[in-house]
Amino acid sequence: MIVKLKIKNYGTQSIINFPIRYSINGQVPVTETVTTQLNPQDTLTYAFNIHANLSAYQTYHFKGWLDVTGDVNHINDTVYIDVVNSMFTYCISTATNPNDDDIGNVTISNLNHGIATPSTSNPSSTNMYSDFTGLPPILLTKGQSYSISVSQIDLNGFYNCCVKVFVDWDYSGDFDELSETAFIGGPTASTNPTLTGTINVPVNAHIGPTRFRVVLQETSDPSYVHACGTYTWGETEDYTALIMPQLAIDAGITAIVAPPLTYPQGFTGPIQITVKDFGTNPITNMNVAYKLDNNAPVSLGWTGNLTTNNTTTVNFPAITWPNGLHSFCAFVTLVNDSNSFNDTLCRSILGVPVDTLPYYDNFDGPVVKFTTASSTGTNWLLGPPDPSIFPNTAVSSPNVWGTNLGMSGGYSANALCYLTTQIFDFTNAINASISFYFNHSTDPYGDGTRLEYSLDGGTTWTTLGTVSDPLGINWYNYTLWSSRRLEKGNLSSFRI
Repeated sequence: MIVKLKIKNYGTQSIINFPIRYSINGQVPVTETVTTQLNPQDTLTYAFNIHANLSAYQTYHFKGWLDVTGDVNHINDTVYIDVVNSMFTYCISTATNPNDDDIGNVTISNLNHGIATPSTSNPSSTNMYSDFTGLPPILLTKGQSYSISVSQIDLNGFYNCCVKVFVDWDYSGDFDELSETAFIGGPTASTNPTLTGTINVPVNAHIGPTRFRVVLQETSDPSYVHACGTYTWGETEDYTALIMPQLAIDAGITAIVAPPLTYPQGFTGPIQITVKDFGTNPITNMNVAYKLDNNAPVSLGWTGNLTTNNTTTVNFPAITWPNGLHSFCAFVTLVNDSNSFNDTLCRSILGVPVDTLPYYDNFDGPVVKFTTASSTGTNWLLGPPDPSIFPNTAVSSPNVWGTNLGMSGGYSANALCYLTTQIFDFTNAINASISFYFNHSTDPYGDGTRLEYSLDGGTTWTTLGTVSDPLGINWYNYTLWSSRRLEKGNLSSFRI
């Protein structure tokens, strides 16, 4: 803040080159010199070159004074004023019923607040509004992108909710829902109570503390979630975010273009990594690398002219991407880059076999082409069933795929696990169909299975068919578990 003092010459002589000072809360004073001549009875407003730091929310006791040689009247030499810096009073946002849905955990940047488990039957899920603005602020840098996750908990059973995050980017004391809705997610599901995404900090965001609001509302339509007002079930949480200026030197990985999440076994192609200049200085050289599992990193020196807030795709020589499930990480190294949050990006990649149509598998052979993804306490298992535990028989002896096969109970609470086939080549397929034997024993009110397909290598999935689909035989007939999983395109696979 610029500090200004208004001066009047009450004497009969002109004055010039005299010291002027201010101090805050009794600290060491700031001293400068007035070099403008001030004639008798004239006034002058002096603006200090050294500004005052009033970023903290508190009361500041200002003292300002001057010293003029020969001035023996000190009654009017000094002024005092108290300045209060406080956060805006923001609009009310709250649920009206303490039952059911709450926010369990919010994670972004340096903030990891709350406990996300258990997601149901959680006795702490009784809040309607929570003020966490007194916590250490969420550190956000202009022009940066941050991963965010918001987890839902419930007092009793699970109900679908949507989430929005609002940030007062321009520090105006309100939330412009058009420009200050930072994240939209949902609806949640009992098998996936955590919503994830990315928040992008505008390059023109106001530097300093501001309000960061998370609203979780019981609804399946995010358009019903707003920054202000009341709603029946859910919770609003308010935090303080500290917006910091862009660093001068800051490079970050924003995307792994290739390899994709899923690809055909034996595929050969280049490695492509997208790098962004998050800093204010242009980047002319940097080192980009990738690492596959625990193998030695493969590095590539990049030269060019990458300007602020722009991206470039770095291409590595083509390799034969590995078969099976692997960890792939990309990272960038730039001299004097002090921000490590955005230097690395990792993903799991899956190279799967390719089969042509027609295809049949009874799961009794020595080659297993399906892959599994599990949740805590539950996984798909292949083997012979236990005659005393569901499923107790196999259509084709000896093997079946089953969740927690041979274990009593079948699956754990809040389980979410997938069974994915190899890729199938549909290039010459005409009126292709899929059929399978399926037996289940689930909670009739909250659990189920779905079959989906993907057109982009597993990045997004779409439910196959519709409820009681006329193209299906013995197809699902209730929306709670209207799925199962199929991947399609010229190269396609199935996933349960």
